[in-house]
Amino acid sequence: MTRRVSSGVLELNGKPKIVREALRACRRYFLFAAVFSLAINLLYLASPLYMLQIYDRVVTSGSETTLVMLTLVLLAAFLALAGLDLVRAAILTRASARLDRLLSAKILAASVETPSQGAAQSQPIRDFDTFRQVITGSGIHALFDLPWSPIYIGIIFLLHPWLGFFALGSSLLLIAMAVLNEYIVRAPLKQANDLATANYNFTEMSLRNAEVIRAMGMIDGLVRRWGRDRGLALGQQGRASDR
Repeated sequence: MTRRVSSGVLELNGKPKIVREALRACRRYFLFAAVFSLAINLLYLASPLYMLQIYDRVVTSGSETTLVMLTLVLLAAFLALAGLDLVRAAILTRASARLDRLLSAKILAASVETPSQGAAQSQPIRDFDTFRQVITGSGIHALFDLPWSPIYIGIIFLLHPWLGFFALGSSLLLIAMAVLNEYIVRAPLKQANDLATANYNFTEMSLRNAEVIRAMGMIDGLVRRWGRDRGLALGQQGRASDR
């Protein structure tokens, strides 16, 4: 049995189909999360609508009753938004747990049956945990919210064309900055991850042979090499963070 975990693609027995089937089994969770995202993004409109009503009704009429009622409605919308966001996070947490039940045992079995070839035996499990956290963690919320960006920009255009062009230009600028950031940090971040993985593998190998290392008096040399490799990894991480 072979296994491969790299670049966000996890394969068991050379068949990514196993992962696709596991994701398909969790499809219901993602659909519910998308429905809750629809409600959440509608509730995001509560704050600008509130301000429009303040300028349109309260400022012109001076009615304190209208102000209080509008504020209560806004607070209710915020509470509903927070509650729906919590529910969406809970749904994705359960999707993560189910994905773990479907795949973790198979990955562990593949790790046991496959020779390590110098790599850490636990590396596939660590890669799977990273993969699982990405597709079910807080980062995926942005993907659920992304389709609403054109709708919001369209609403701003309805308020005033110049405001719409300003919002559109700002959105394009943010996208360009995100792409540029990905481009300039990709290389040092990959190098940092590779160096960190090699350092973890060296640590595990050293711990497995701890008695031999002690008997041969190699502890000082081992610590020096370990510190050098770790320093290189931290240096690349710092370089990526600075960029």
